[in-house]
Amino acid sequence: MTIQSWEPEQAGKKQDGYVISDDFLQRIVILMRSQKTEDISSFLTQQEQNDHQAIMTLDKTHWFEKKEQLSSTEITLLIKFFTLAEMQFTQWTAEEKSPVIWLTKVLRQKGEALDKELLLWIKTHSDNKFLPHGAL
Repeated sequence: MTIQSWEPEQAGKKQDGYVISDDFLQRIVILMRSQKTEDISSFLTQQEQNDHQAIMTLDKTHWFEKKEQLSSTEITLLIKFFTLAEMQFTQWTAEEKSPVIWLTKVLRQKGEALDKELLLWIKTHSDNKFLPHGAL
């Protein structure tokens, strides 16, 4: 009989093999378009939060692959969602690996800079010191 140890930092993290679902992203975009408040806690069930938490720490290549599929408006809505998600979903902490950083770079690659209003919104709604530009 073997005994395995449990490591809390790794529990539930499934980044290896996680694939960003276009349906999941579109669902987030639709929910954010209809959002009247900044409380997104009801957007995802606990099971969905567990299933998709790896999305928070995917590297930039995963996000750059989505560049052509997403409009600038959709990217902005996703930036807002992931900013709020890191604050409201317990296990969705990303720090310097946040999708907000990569989506900001994708927006720039599309020829649009992050406007001052969105920059201030991110800073107001997050305590992640790396947002929106990553480690400097």
